[in-house]
Amino acid sequence: MSGNFLPADQPPKPFPEKLADDWSPYSSHSEFELADFLFRHSQMSTANINELLDLWNATLLSTGQGVFRDSAEMYKTIDSTPLGDVKWECFSENVPLWMNDMYNIWYWDPKEVVHEMLSQLDFADDMDY
Repeated sequence: MSGNFLPADQPPKPFPEKLADDWSPYSSHSEFELADFLFRHSQMSTANINELLDLWNATLLSTGQGVFRDSAEMYKTIDSTPLGDVKWECFSENVPLWMNDMYNIWYWDPKEVVHEMLSQLDFADDMDY
C-alpha cells in the first residue's frame, strides 16, 4: 500500500471553514438550488433551460440581479463544483466508427473520493475498519 501516512499522534488537517453564505462557485443558495433542480431533479433539456433562464432573467432585469445567463454557464458552474480537494479529471475517447463522434468523459478519481470520504471527521466513529 502506498500513501502519505500521518504520525499516529497527528490528526488530519481540518478543512478550511466556509462562510455560511458562501455558495461558490454558485452566486447564491438559490442559484445552487436552481441548478440542482434543473439538472438533477427535472433533467430539463438544454433548450428549455435556455428559454426558462431568458424569461427569468428578463423579469429580474430591473432589479439588477439575475441567475445563470444560459445553460452553458449553468453547466460550467456545475462542472466546477468541487468535492473537497478532489479535482475533476477528463479524458477523450475515440468511439466506434458507427457513432461518428468523440466524447469527453468527466469523472472524479475514485481513489481520491474514498480518501476524501475517509478524511471526514463526521464518519470517524461510524466506520468499522
